[in-house]
Amino acid sequence: MISFVGEFSGGGCATMILLWLIVALSVLLHWLYKVNKDYYILSFFSRRIRTKDGAPVESIAPIPKGRTIFANTFDLYGRDHAGVFNHSRDRAKKMGTSYIEYAFGTSIYNIIDADSAENVLNHPNLITKGLVYNFLHPFLRTGLLTSTGKKWHARRKMLTPTFHFNILNQFQEIFKTESLKFLQQFKGQDEVTISLHDVIPRFTLNSIC
Repeated sequence: MISFVGEFSGGGCATMILLWLIVALSVLLHWLYKVNKDYYILSFFSRRIRTKDGAPVESIAPIPKGRTIFANTFDLYGRDHAGVFNHSRDRAKKMGTSYIEYAFGTSIYNIIDADSAENVLNHPNLITKGLVYNFLHPFLRTGLLTSTGKKWHARRKMLTPTFHFNILNQFQEIFKTESLKFLQQFKGQDEVTISLHDVIPRFTLNSIC
């Protein structure tokens, strides 16, 4: 009798644990379902990009299919620097327009057409740079290109009169000539490693002076 009661109690305890696990799993799945509307869960919780009018974002910017179920997170896995560059060029050519990627918890809007670039570059509030620009901080610090907020506005206000398009028009031929000279030095050196830190300063001085 005692053995029977013990077995019954053990079975009831296991059943309760199983029920609790089912309830917990149901709650978790429900929570993930709700969160997935705003975040791409399999892409390590990348925040989904939304349109203001509620229209499907794919109607404005397509989303390429990733190599795995984790969106575009592992699209660049195993590629060297040249492979990453070629992949970006090939994808831009295939998509034909600006597109969205979700990878490693980040939403990325890849701009490859002039109209989208104009809208973004002329927007007064879109001055905070993306994650990729952080890699430029050790080299360029936080100047006009990489800064944001009050510092960016102050630098922009100071430089805008200097680079007004009416002033720059007279220097277009110089910029073109110096750019062609800059590219000429790389001709036939596909397999040679060149430090841009050694050649950019001279190109900059030639263009400005």
